[in-house]
Amino acid sequence: MPLITATAPSSAQTPSPGSAAADPVRVVGDQHGGLSTDLLAWQRHAACRGLEAGIFYPPDSDDAGDDDAAYEAKAVCAACAVSGECLEYAIAVREKEGVWGGQTAAERVRIIRRRRRAAARARNAQAAATTS
Repeated sequence: MPLITATAPSSAQTPSPGSAAADPVRVVGDQHGGLSTDLLAWQRHAACRGLEAGIFYPPDSDDAGDDDAAYEAKAVCAACAVSGECLEYAIAVREKEGVWGGQTAAERVRIIRRRRRAAARARNAQAAATTS
C-alpha cells in the first residue's frame, strides 16, 4: 500500500512516547482531498507497515488478478490481522490500483460486482415478498 506516513494529529497536549496518539499513522487523502485518520486506525496493526510500497504495486502486473506478480504482496496480506479492514477500506474508496487486503484491483472489482448483484437479488426478493 503506498500510503503516506505521517504523525497522527495531536490534541492540545503532547502525547507521551509510545501512546497511540504518538504512534505514526499512515494517512491517505480521501476522495474529496481531505485526510482521514479515524478510518485508518487499523493500519497501526497492518503487516505491511514499514514495507516498501512497491511490493503492493508490482510493475510487471497488469493487475488483472495476476497472482505471480502479486504473490509477495498477497503473502504479506495472508498473514495480516487487519487484511479484512484493509480490503473493505480499498473497496469503500474504490482504490483502483495495487494489492489491498490480499486482493488486486481486478479482484476487488469482482467483489463489488458480486455484492451489487447479491444486494439487487435481496431487494427483489424483499419486494416480491411485500407484494404477495
